[in-house]
Amino acid sequence: MIGNWSYRLLALGLAIFCWFIVTGQEKVDSWVDVRVQMSGMPDGVYIERGIRNTIAVLVRGPKGMMQRFDTAGLAYNLDLSRIKPGNNVINFDPANIPLSSIFQVVAIDPSKMEVVATQRLTKTVPVKLVLKGKIPDGYRISSAQPTPNTAQLSGPKSDVSEIDEIKTLPLVIPAEPFTQWKSPIELDMPDNVEANPVSVEASLVMAPVFKKVRLTVPLIIPNDPGGNITYSPKQVGVVVNAPVLMEQQGKLNDGVRAVLKLPSTLEPGLHELEYEVVGPEGVSLIEKKPKTIQVSVPLPAVPTSEPTP
Repeated sequence: MIGNWSYRLLALGLAIFCWFIVTGQEKVDSWVDVRVQMSGMPDGVYIERGIRNTIAVLVRGPKGMMQRFDTAGLAYNLDLSRIKPGNNVINFDPANIPLSSIFQVVAIDPSKMEVVATQRLTKTVPVKLVLKGKIPDGYRISSAQPTPNTAQLSGPKSDVSEIDEIKTLPLVIPAEPFTQWKSPIELDMPDNVEANPVSVEASLVMAPVFKKVRLTVPLIIPNDPGGNITYSPKQVGVVVNAPVLMEQQGKLNDGVRAVLKLPSTLEPGLHELEYEVVGPEGVSLIEKKPKTIQVSVPLPAVPTSEPTP
């Protein structure tokens, strides 16, 4: 009985061995997706359409090996060095698929592709900031500069040749007033055109809006303690450059003054004296009328002598 069992086990082992041999020699076909890896693109040429990122490849190999076939690192090496402007027909060559000798490429779908290429143009153009939003009342954007202020464009000659400047995507202005504000912003790129860089840093400077304002202000003489000096006129007219918000808030009438400072030694008589106009920070004088003030200094009083008794 023991001898019979040993023969039976030997027979089973031989059967399994033969099954592995037959299975290993059996060939099967399987479609796999293979990515296209491009190289050798010539300078001055731009591909408009026709390039495929993947192709379908029918691979034949031993059944057992095909079950473990890994396509993760598999790629078709596409050499574009012979591409020229115009229509180019590229046939897919099975030899460009790096496979082990135990595998065979049976078919490639599609077997070829038609690539349309054109002349590539590269040029540098200025960058223009596009601003969006409402500027706070009484303010303006005094400076809007991108850094860098140019970008290098590259693409089909027919497209790039017509571009004289490249704009940014809309940059939303902050709602609150600021002195200086910076923010990155991407370029608004046309289709088929590449840019270097693809974004810039926008730098905005905000400043108050100014306007000319005419005022009539009283004349002040701070160093006439006795009040015995007469002068004319009592009021003067001035034209100042002032922030719009300051005028709207009524801060100019009280803030702008005409001041006449008398010299320390002023002889009796009639004098024409200069005065100055002072005001809040940010307010500058444009014109004043009159330019001088007539000042009259009286003679000192003569003391009267009392009669001798």
